[in-house]
Amino acid sequence: MARNEIKLRRRHLDENALQRHRNYSLVLQRHERAQRVKRTRKVFVYSIVVAVVTILLLILSSYFVMKWEKERELKKNDKATQSPSTK
Repeated sequence: MARNEIKLRRRHLDENALQRHRNYSLVLQRHERAQRVKRTRKVFVYSIVVAVVTILLLILSSYFVMKWEKERELKKNDKATQSPSTK
């Protein structure tokens, strides 16, 4: 089979190809809708991930702040108890 015949054969539309392209607008609409749903799902998942990470960071930072303040209070109380005994 010559090269030209192969090209012509590829371009030949059979009944299946015609049927597939007959409702191309519907297929395109379904594809666009599916893409929109995918994009919406991605945005939703990413926003949930960002919210969870932010909440975890806030919890972690508040834990360290509370720990730091508790240590400061203990040091302050130790200084207060040591000061009168030295006088």
